[in-house]
Amino acid sequence: MEIIRFALGIRFAPVAQDDAALERLLQEVPKKRFNGMKLYAGHCAIDEKDDERILTVVTMGQGIKKTKALYNSIIKSSALNGMLAEHRPIILTNAIARLDGLEYCGEFNKNGELIKAETAGEIGQGAPIDQ
Repeated sequence: MEIIRFALGIRFAPVAQDDAALERLLQEVPKKRFNGMKLYAGHCAIDEKDDERILTVVTMGQGIKKTKALYNSIIKSSALNGMLAEHRPIILTNAIARLDGLEYCGEFNKNGELIKAETAGEIGQGAPIDQ
């Protein structure tokens, strides 16, 4: 997977429904934190201990300062913390680069609103990340 600048992966436990997990993420984190970032999502294991049902949501495309602000917003949200996977709930650029199965969902505009990929339907139905 090609990483654009810094990447942050948020991993949701399998009990959380995909749409609900993504909605909660977008509700709990201030929109300005997503400004200009690209969004990818998919079900993929990061190692042999991992559950393949975990939803991994990845943002990338901005600098370290913006990525760190997004990370801080996530870890400060008690609602999000209750939905995160127990094993490696947050992953960074190097681990994300080794993942297979993430699909492009869209990009956040200057107002922090997600502009979905033209082919995107439900989460994970966008254009493959390799394109």
